[in-house]
This record gives sequence, C-alpha cells and structure tokens, in this order.
Amino acid sequence: MSADGDAGLDPLGDAGPGSDGGPGSDGGPGADGGPGADGGPGSDAGIPSVCMPTAGTIDMHMSCDLMELAILRRDGMPDALRLSGRLFGGATPACAAIDGIDIVIGTTVVQHLEGGASFSLDSQEGELGRGVPDASITARCDSDENRFGGYGIIVTGRVDGGTFTARCADAESGGRWPPALRITCHHNVEAPPLDTAPYVMNSSFMGMAFSSTMLSTVVPHDAAGAITAVDATVHVIPQRSIFDHGLPLSAHDTGPWMGSVSESMPPLFAGSSLSLFSDATPLDLELCPPPDTSVPGPDYIPPPVFLARITGTGGHGSFSTEVFANGCHTITSAPTP
Repeated sequence: MSADGDAGLDPLGDAGPGSDGGPGSDGGPGADGGPGADGGPGSDAGIPSVCMPTAGTIDMHMSCDLMELAILRRDGMPDALRLSGRLFGGATPACAAIDGIDIVIGTTVVQHLEGGASFSLDSQEGELGRGVPDASITARCDSDENRFGGYGIIVTGRVDGGTFTARCADAESGGRWPPALRITCHHNVEAPPLDTAPYVMNSSFMGMAFSSTMLSTVVPHDAAGAITAVDATVHVIPQRSIFDHGLPLSAHDTGPWMGSVSESMPPLFAGSSLSLFSDATPLDLELCPPPDTSVPGPDYIPPPVFLARITGTGGHGSFSTEVFANGCHTITSAPTP
C-alpha cells in the first residue's frame, strides 16, 4: 500500500488508495529543512534556506501526511527529536517557511519546535523541525505501544503571498492511511533511516517451492558513524489498516535474517545500506498478505504497516534503528508443470 489519503467518512478519502506514491519520495539525508543546529546526535546544522516566501495577505490551509517523530539517543549525548513529513496543498506555492511547530494532545501543547528554515514544496517528505524532546515524548520509546498516532502536529508559517497553517495527525479531522504519524526510536545512530519497501515472495521452480524475503534501508551518517554489522533478528511493530477490522497485531521478533552492509559514498551522501535476506518467510501472511485483487475498488483493504527495528554494531557501538515499512505483500507463483 503506497497510497495515502484522508479516510474521513469515505473509505476512498480525498486521495484514497491507489493514488500517490506515499513514502519512498523521501527528501533524503542531508536535505532536511531543520532549523538551526541541534544538540543531539551528529553535527548536522540543518540545510540553508532554499527560497524566501513573498509577502502577502492570503491565509492558506495546507494538508500534511507521513509525519514521523524520530527520537534519537546516543551514548554520552543529549536526546534529539526530529520531525519529518510532507506538506502540500491544492495550489501549493513554490516556497514556504516554517515559523513554528506545536506537538499537542488535544489543546495542550506538549512541545514547541522553532521554525526558521525555508524550503521548496514539492510533495516530498522532508525534515520539518528538530529539538530536544520532552520527556513524555521520549517515554514512548520505553515500549512498543502507542507508536502510531497519539499527537497532533500544528505547523504554521509563511508561503508565497501570505501565511499557512497545517493541522496534522490527531489535530486533523478524519483520518489517513498510511497512519498520519508514526513515532520511531533510534539508539547510537546519527539520523533516522530512509523508508523501505519489504519484498516477500513464495515461488516454485520445476515443481520445487522456495521462498525469498528481503528488507533493506539506508542509514545516513557522518565520518564516524558507519554501520558495520546487523543482527539476525528484526523486531516488528505492526498496525492494521483503519479499513481492516481484524484483531490487533502484536509486536514480535522475526528471523533469522542474513544481513549485509555496504556504503553509499559522497558526493550524494554518506550512508550505510543495510540489506537483510531470508530464504524463509519471517514476515508471515498476516503481516504480508497476498495482493488484494479488488484494487483499486472500494472493498480494497491495505496490508498492515509496521516499524522494523534493526539492531547491530556501528561506529558508535551497539545500535538500534526503526524503519517504517508501508506495507508488503506475499507473491506466490504457480508450480512449473
């Protein structure tokens, strides 16, 4: 399921299943719009402003989705919070500047993130803000519970010709799928990994069945933070679609996986490419069901999404990082006659 949309009262919503590409259009490492320098892991001082909104009197409501609150902890350093997501509108201006971000529960502001960075609006995910997380937000990393939703995100700022407000996640009426907000937790890495697309295939050749499951992502880092090895177990934290009325799925370990690490090199960015492979089916049919042949009809039920927690060893010691998987399917091919 790569679509996103406003669930509202209509299961197809405004963008509905089968519409845009969802995650995978990540602005990528080193291209964040975060204001100023953070006190957390890494030495990222945010990217410089790429544009300057023109003044005006319009007051625009903007939409948002694919929000991620990433909590980064590194031994010997203060915790850091990074908010990423996508802002867009029906007639999206070319340039916007974030003035401030409120993370709320109901009408209570849990944390305020300063604005200051401007960026081009191109319907891609990118970093929106950063800071030192409130203890109540950091506490979400103490368990696998409450990792999807739970906060509203209110973004205010300026666009070409005036100002804008975006009410996201729990601050938005209706609902979205994929989830409008996920909360990810990371230890001894410098930045959240890029979103991934797991691939599961059950096949047969010459009458002999075989399976293939793959999971991969890229973890950005500076000169000292490269990943060197990954463990054979991946912990998954699943969430059923809002259109799926099955019983809740429990977090659990999967494996064994065979892992490999390679490096992406400048001038693009420095990052560790993590690849995990299994010749079995560690991601079961409940997590990765067969494709729904009713796509894109009104009866389509998207597969669950999940956070995949990958652990191992890197330049800062033992690490764990969670990557968002926007659903997967198990493909089964017919036996060869």
